[in-house]
Amino acid sequence: LKREKLYLSPKKLKFLLLEHPALECIVVNDGICLDPVSINNILKWPIPTNKKLLKGF
Repeated sequence: LKREKLYLSPKKLKFLLLEHPALECIVVNDGICLDPVSINNILKWPIPTNKKLLKGF
C-alpha cells in the first residue's frame, strides 16, 4: 500500500461485519441487495404521464 501511496484510516476500518452499506447497496454474506431507503425513494418518483416525460425517464 505504501508503494502505491494508499493509506488506511484506523477509524474507518471495520472488520467482521455481517453487512456493509456501499453505494446505495448493502453487501452481505449471501450477496448484494438494494438499500431499503433507496427502494422507497425510487418508488416515490412521479410516474410519467405523457410522451415527453416518458422520454426523460
